[in-house]
Amino acid sequence: MVTVKDVAREAGVSYSTVSVAIGNRRTRIPIAPATREKVLAAAKRLG
Repeated sequence: MVTVKDVAREAGVSYSTVSVAIGNRRTRIPIAPATREKVLAAAKRLG
């Protein structure tokens, strides 16, 4: 099973960034669309 930390390592971001990007949640500091795409692509690659 792939974890949030696995996706974070693959995408080169923090695990909290992955959590926000995958959960599509809003935060005080928004995630750039390019970062969100990078996270989603990493998650897709890892399955």
